[in-house]
Amino acid sequence: QAEKAVALNPNSAMAHFFLGKTLFFAGRVEESIPEYKKAIRLNPFPPHALPW
Repeated sequence: QAEKAVALNPNSAMAHFFLGKTLFFAGRVEESIPEYKKAIRLNPFPPHALPW
């Protein structure tokens, strides 16, 4: 479903973040990296990351 979310809204940082997370936890770490990078490019200061 994360891939569908990216397909429906390719400019969504959250969609790319969750696709990256899904790929990472599926053991597809190398594939997750570009998704995380895209999420950061789209939204470099996401509100959910501020407490960290």
